[in-house]
This record gives sequence, C-alpha cells and structure tokens, in this order.
Amino acid sequence: MKMLIFFFLICSSFALWASEYDEVKVYKSKHRMDMLFHGEVVRSFKVMMGRGGKSAKRKAGDNLVPEGQYTLDYKNPDSLFFKSLHISYPNDDDIQRAHEAGVEPGGDIMIHGYPNHPTAFFKLLKRLGLIKLVDWTAGCISVDDTEMEEIFNSIEAPTPITIYH
Repeated sequence: MKMLIFFFLICSSFALWASEYDEVKVYKSKHRMDMLFHGEVVRSFKVMMGRGGKSAKRKAGDNLVPEGQYTLDYKNPDSLFFKSLHISYPNDDDIQRAHEAGVEPGGDIMIHGYPNHPTAFFKLLKRLGLIKLVDWTAGCISVDDTEMEEIFNSIEAPTPITIYH
C-alpha cells in the first residue's frame, strides 16, 4: 500500500512538472485568462487589458484588445515589458474588416508583464495595490511579473489563444 501511494505521488508530481499549457482562453468581460492543458483549465489569472474599453480591436491605436482565434506565435524574453508572448493579431478577418473600414488593423498585441520602465503613475497604482483594478495597456493583455514568469516558462509557441468578449 505504501509503495502504491509513493508511486501515485511520484507520477502526480511528474505530471505537474511535465505539464505545460497547450491552449489559452481570455474572457475580457471577466478580466480572466484561463490556461488549459488537454482541454482542462489548470490555472486562471486576473488580467489587465487595453485602456480603450471592452469593444473588439478594429484599428491601429484604438487601445482595444482583439477578439477571435489567434496563436501565441513567439516568446520575447527581451520585451519592453517583463517578458511577453506575441498574439498573431491581425488574422484574415481582422485584415478584411480593417480594409473595408479604410483603416490599418494595427498589431504588436501581446500577453506581457509590467513595464520595465514604468511611469510614476503606474508605480503609484502598483504601490497602492490598485494596478490590477485598472485597464492600462495599449491593447495587450497583462499579468503581474511573477505570473508572467510562470506563464512564459509553462507555454511553448505556437499555442492557440481564443479571446472572447
């Protein structure tokens, strides 16, 4: 019996250590990002998003987070923020919609940590413990640096990401 329990603990520990996130789902209206492994949510994070509001991104500079199906297509350890994962926005639908509206769709959308060179206002919000209550990015999805470290180390590119309203 002891050997069976020991074997179970070893296997469980290995499964946790060996696992990584293989899908990401973001729910903008809930400020939540779910990390999935084989279809099961294994971790959730509170996220901060674009300061432009809750609408879907439509053009460059609108400070909105896109909605739809994308890919986390590369990891950037040397970001302007504490590490980042690039989201493959714009997809074909985004490009078509922007073209029809006569605007540029924008790009450079990421999941990232806090800025490496924060403003005084950002530092104040962080010091007061209010930073997670404010949508402050320019259209990206953000978590704190500790969470970003975990995510960065637990995911490989490419990984599918779906962003919902």
